[in-house]
Amino acid sequence: MKVPKKVPIIIIIILYLALVAIATVFAAKEEPEAEHTPTPTATETALPSPTAEKTQCEIDMEAIQVALDAYFDAHGNWPTSNGLPGKIEWTKLVPDFLNATPSTANSCKWEVSSNPEGQICKPSGC
Repeated sequence: MKVPKKVPIIIIIILYLALVAIATVFAAKEEPEAEHTPTPTATETALPSPTAEKTQCEIDMEAIQVALDAYFDAHGNWPTSNGLPGKIEWTKLVPDFLNATPSTANSCKWEVSSNPEGQICKPSGC
């Protein structure tokens, strides 16, 4: 039996269309459905308490600590009479590490702590 010349072309076209259909099915696979996030319900939430304003002592303490660290990084010792933990010498910090001597310098005897070394001691009078 003789096969007409058009039959192989028709078979190729049918196979091509079948492959396109299969590829389309795999490409069109549905994405998994996103998980539903439940809507939060109204509950009582404690509001954060208002931030207490810092005292001048706390403000000075933070600034002095930054200056101490910067001084130590620059000089390898502390701004005290002997470079070891102890009473701070303001002339070693002002004006390079602090703009001015802190307003609490006289009422609070600021010191560089030895335990842990380099931390500022918060004086009891402050």
